[in-house]
Formats: sequence, C-alpha cells, structure tokens
Amino acid sequence: EPGDDDTLTRTEQRLLTPEYAAPEQVRGEAITPATDVYALGVLLYELLAGTRPFDLPQKVLHEVARVIVEEEPERPSTAVTRADVLTLAGPAQTLRRRLAGDLDQICLKALRKAPARRYATPDALARDVQRHLDGHPVEARPDSVGYRFGRYVRRHRQGLAFAAVLLLAAMAFGAWHVQRLRTERDRAERMAAYTIDLFTTIDPLEAESLPPDVPFAEVLRLATDRAERDLDGTDRFELLRVLGRTRRSLGDTTYAFAQHLYRRAVADFGPASVQVAQASSERAWMAMRYEAHEVADSLFRESLDRWEAHASSHPAGQASAHSDYGFFLKRSPGRNEEAELHLARAVEVYRALGESEHESLATALQHYATVLAGLERYEEAVAAVEESVQLSRGLYGEAHASFGLALANAATVAGSRGDEAATARLNRAALDAFTAGGLPDDH
Repeated sequence: EPGDDDTLTRTEQRLLTPEYAAPEQVRGEAITPATDVYALGVLLYELLAGTRPFDLPQKVLHEVARVIVEEEPERPSTAVTRADVLTLAGPAQTLRRRLAGDLDQICLKALRKAPARRYATPDALARDVQRHLDGHPVEARPDSVGYRFGRYVRRHRQGLAFAAVLLLAAMAFGAWHVQRLRTERDRAERMAAYTIDLFTTIDPLEAESLPPDVPFAEVLRLATDRAERDLDGTDRFELLRVLGRTRRSLGDTTYAFAQHLYRRAVADFGPASVQVAQASSERAWMAMRYEAHEVADSLFRESLDRWEAHASSHPAGQASAHSDYGFFLKRSPGRNEEAELHLARAVEVYRALGESEHESLATALQHYATVLAGLERYEEAVAAVEESVQLSRGLYGEAHASFGLALANAATVAGSRGDEAATARLNRAALDAFTAGGLPDDH
C-alpha cells in the first residue's frame, strides 16, 4: 500500500538500506535504544552465521516492509549451514552445533519484533554476550534447572573433568577434534563480544560532532577505524572484510578501502596467502566500478593468478576468480573468446564441487550462455542458459529476482538467435518474476 512504501522510503533515507531497519522504523514509530539493539543484532547475526537474518527482496518496498515487520528470522545455527561464505570462526558445518543455544537465543532476542521484548539497551546486549563468555546463564535463555546446571559444568570444567579422565584418554583423537571446534567457537564468541563493544563504546570525541540521527554508514566508518587500531591478524582482516561489505551495501566503500584491505593482507599474511587472494578479488571488483578499464583488467588477472596458486585447497575461490574475470571480459568489447575460456573453466570447477556451489554455478552459466551466444554457438548457449534456469528455479523458486534474471538471460540468448516468440515469452516470464520478487541489484 502507498502508506507502507512511503514509510519505508523515509526509513531508507535515514539508513540508506532496509537491511538494518527495525520494525518500528518501518512503521514510522519512535526510535529508542532498542532500535540500536536491533541493528546490532543484525550485524551480530551476520558475523556468526555468515548471512543476514532476512533475504529481503530488492526494490519492492511494500514486500520489504512486510518481511521486516512480520517474518521471524531463523536461528543462526540453522542459517549458517546455508551460508555460502566463510564465517569469522571457520567452516559453517563446524559451527552449527556451537551456535545452537546461547548465541542463537541472544541473536533472536536482539531481533524481536516488539522493542520491549528486546534487550533494553546495547549495553544490556553486550552484558549478555559477556555472561555467555564467562559461562554464566544468559538472560535470553529459559531459566531451567538443566540449563543452569549445564552452565555450572562449563564454569567448573577442570574440577568435574577428573572423574572422566580415563574416558577422555580413550578418546584422545576425538578430544583433539572437539578442542579444534571449541577454538573456532571461542574465536567467534570473542569476535562477537568485541563487535558488540565496538558499536556501544565508539569514542565520543570522534562522534561528538555527529548529529543525533547520524547515518549508520558513519557509525560503520568510525567502527572500522577503531577495529584497525584494536585488532590484528586474522581477526582484524575478517572483521574489516565484513565491515567493508556492510559499508559497500550502504554505498560507502570505494576502491581506496579495497586497496587498503589488500595492503593490510600483504603486510599481515604475506603475498602468497589466501587472505591476499581474497582481498585481491574484492579490489578487482571495486576497480571495475571506480577505476580505469586497464587497471581493473590487470587486477582481475592478478586475482586469478593468486587463486590459481590455491586451487587445490580452495577450488571454489579458483572458480570464482575465473567467473569474475570472465564477467569482466564479457563486458569488454571484442573479448568474448577470452571470456568463454574463463567462464568454461568456472563452470567446470563449480560442477565438480557439487550442490554446495549450485548458486555460483547458476550465475556462471548465465554469463557463459550470453558469451556463447555472442560467439554464435547457439546450441551450447541454449543448453547453458536452460541449465541455469532450472538451477535458479530450484534454488529460489519462481517468485524471486534471481530466477527472473536467469529468465532475462534466456531471453537474451533467444533474441540473439532471432527467436522473437521465445524472446517475448521469456521476457514476460522474467517480468512476472521481478514483479513478484523485486528487481535485482543495479537494475
């Protein structure tokens, strides 16, 4: 309804993105400290699970408003198994059981629809995270006898462990594996606690000149500066990447930040590290947006070389680098043959990796199909784009922007063959998907 769209538009003018908007902001109600708790809850969720609480449809404001106001987020321990990125604490599958419990409940309490049911202030959220780290019961969990006893066991692990020495000795390898998981969990919890503190104790001298309704992008900039000073090594690199992605979604990140992250990775981990390969990919993408074509070309090639060096241990990174460079070449006049080589390699690797990379495979196939059509290899182009459409339907359903984009690419392939009837049919189907699910980014 028009009123919903107008309200969300006003919210977006304040925050620049609905991703961090609390339900009361969407409804145009009073802003309270609990509103800040909600935004911190979104960021904490993303840090732990590698994905945001909601998959918000793009551009359809009334549907975005409905999701924020009505839908409940799933538990981070459930979402982490579907995240297609590496979280701050390591591989998603190793984190699912470690997030279940306190951290699930802390995130969900921060994201409750009613402000009165959230933590009252960001400080209260921070204190609950600290209670979890200290092994004490947290406010967000039910106050059962079993739960309190479990927390007691964790606080007094050394004293109670004596009775299980023989059992632990018989399970030496298993204990080593559990310790690995605990180390990853502890790192996630430590970074979560730091992030909460980061946003609740920004230096007032830095922020004193900011107006009361300071944009969230400016808060993120101050948080980035403080993380630079406080952290080092992997913690700093991963948090800067998360903050960089968040700032980019607000239109606040430029090539200069990507270049800084790259230089930081080289200094902290060495030029042959995976971290430098990750930073080089982000730098190349930002160069394509903000720098000269020749600069972007050079950086995409550099990124590809770095990922090729890690192909055996990080094949998805290698495939992504081929796909990225193929996409860049596809947009460069007269370079379709080069683009075809890189996109074909990306498709090959993604297929070999199986279901976990189907989303990336669907995207690569779309680019591959349009390149093949440009080379007048129409039968191959049709096969590639049809595979992409089927994958996208299975991944997203038919009322989703990504499915609409797959259909739009199929229409492009049909148009290049001169099939006007198929082009019109596929464009209508794509329009239906966009109407239901919103336009994709940058459209």
